[in-house]
Amino acid sequence: MFRRKHGFLLLVVIAGSLNPLPARAEQPLLNLGEAVVDKAVGMLNLHPSMLFETEGEWRRDVYGGFIEELRSDETLYFVAYSVERMVRDDFASVVEFVGYSVDQHQPGARDSLGGGLNLLGRWYFDQEGDVTWFGEGGVGASMFNYRTPGPLGTHFNFNAMGGAGLRWKVSEQTDLIAAGRYYHLSNANKDGSVFRNPSIDGFGAYAGLSIRF
Repeated sequence: MFRRKHGFLLLVVIAGSLNPLPARAEQPLLNLGEAVVDKAVGMLNLHPSMLFETEGEWRRDVYGGFIEELRSDETLYFVAYSVERMVRDDFASVVEFVGYSVDQHQPGARDSLGGGLNLLGRWYFDQEGDVTWFGEGGVGASMFNYRTPGPLGTHFNFNAMGGAGLRWKVSEQTDLIAAGRYYHLSNANKDGSVFRNPSIDGFGAYAGLSIRF
């Protein structure tokens, strides 16, 4: 639906450019064309940058952090590389590639290493100055070399996360990024037993570097 609406607007612009008009008729029709486009943008509830992507922006983020489990002594450390796309002025979609190291202290559990992929949305607020605040949330999946959380967990797990943070602009191309994050990991009863579905639920933080491109 989104592509069809954009295609219609693009055809209107192209069709108008293929037929030059006399100078005295050009200005009234130009004004009419601008009015039609403005009306269409308003009806579609779109920002012009969503149509022509002149204000779209990509970012690459590299950061690291930790999560402290609330009910036990597990600590989850992570490093992440993410790609972020501003899909409108105040919202970005984020693909996050993550590496994990989990310190596990339950009897029979072993420290584990893993990797995962998360998909997040990031909402930005107060973007006037060098410091921009945001909220974020998302879901993902992960795989570990040992049962996580051990000893009753599984190698494969699902993740959910949410938090809030800030970006501090230090140059035209570079930001510092930091945030607090709530994190949940479990296997969603994929083995069919609640006894094989322990979870990690904790709070932590991360910090790193962001580069625009």
